[in-house]
Amino acid sequence: MSNTRLSKRLEEQFFDTIFPALYSPYSIGLQAGTLPFEKFCKSMSCESLFLEEFGEWLQMAEEQVTNDFHVFSLKNLRKSICRYACSRAQIAGDMGEFTTTSLHTTTKMSELLHSSEHGNAKELTPSFVLAIIASCFRLYAHIYSTVAWNTAHSFNRWFDMNYLETTILEIENTFDELSYSLTREDSIKVEDFYQQALQLVAEFFATLPISEESIVPLYSALDRLNVKLVFFSNFDLTCSLDDSISFLEELATSNLSEPKFDEVFPNWQSRARSYIDKEKICMRSVQNGSPAPTFDYEGICIALEQFAKFEMEANTTVESITTGDNSRKVESPMEKREYFASLKARTEGDKFTIYIGRRAGDLLCLLEANIGIIIDKESLGPLCDHFAIQLKPLHSSVVENQNQLSLDLPHCWKPLSGILYYVDSWAEIEAFILGW
Repeated sequence: MSNTRLSKRLEEQFFDTIFPALYSPYSIGLQAGTLPFEKFCKSMSCESLFLEEFGEWLQMAEEQVTNDFHVFSLKNLRKSICRYACSRAQIAGDMGEFTTTSLHTTTKMSELLHSSEHGNAKELTPSFVLAIIASCFRLYAHIYSTVAWNTAHSFNRWFDMNYLETTILEIENTFDELSYSLTREDSIKVEDFYQQALQLVAEFFATLPISEESIVPLYSALDRLNVKLVFFSNFDLTCSLDDSISFLEELATSNLSEPKFDEVFPNWQSRARSYIDKEKICMRSVQNGSPAPTFDYEGICIALEQFAKFEMEANTTVESITTGDNSRKVESPMEKREYFASLKARTEGDKFTIYIGRRAGDLLCLLEANIGIIIDKESLGPLCDHFAIQLKPLHSSVVENQNQLSLDLPHCWKPLSGILYYVDSWAEIEAFILGW
């Protein structure tokens, strides 16, 4: 078993699950301060129902444990969550928005929890209860942190991040204590339970009805304006987050006999290492000289001519070990930009472009799109710094632009602005564009 705390490991393992909630109209509106106050109060009422259920489940968990220390921890945790529930209910009650209607999500969670009360899984009920609560509060922290740490935010007065983080630490410590002695098989059951619970809470936030127009999901926002979304991606990123050479290598060697494999595989490895080493040398060469004081698109085009030469030489090397005819049409950043422009020209009417990339060859297309998104900012970070290209997290940009909906949406993100956006995974891009 890993020495990493179970709560921390599960948070990292299932982090992609939270993006539909983070990019929901509710969350973006709340963080931008544009959420109607009655909608906020309604959500606090729903949240208080969540927390009341949690209190009942913790009481049930107390009855399942025999260790006095664990009983004490669960009692204290139940008190903390009840206090938190009261604070949420008070916000809703003060505005006359309190609801006692059972929520679909709490019903589904209850069904999920009670499904564990049969056979050998019953003894895991305390861990299952804490898995639900830990996943839910972690999601709260991600959604509310922007509001809680900004004292000028219109919703700040209703959030105490220090109290929330203290409660989360208490929840996760108790969860880790109860799960410490789990077998590998039982740990897998708890992991699965955590993921299902997190999906239910994410679904709750992602589907909260918000009446005002929202910038997310982007596809829906553009559709309201009769603007077509045109989406492009670096080819390698459609295969993996890495270079596609690993897939080509697997295809080339999968059906080889062992003697032939031993002959071919080292050749592939050598060529892959050579490409990576030469690319690093080329990038250092491109970044020779003083960093640009301001964004200079033409200067970037000139500098990338060195990279274009490197790419064409690398393609010649690949061509020498492949069979059949190879069509070499888009080999340089400039050729890729031209092809990108021709594809945009084929789309009639108003259009909004997104380009996804992670390599130097994508840079011109990234800059010419309305939104250029880099997966893994470390890959292009030094190059962007050298040419005074700003790198911003996509999520904070969405929150910022939520306040500009009075403008046409395409004006929120403009081509050749000298700004690119970064994400860590495709899941974040999917949540931003398509939503739940």
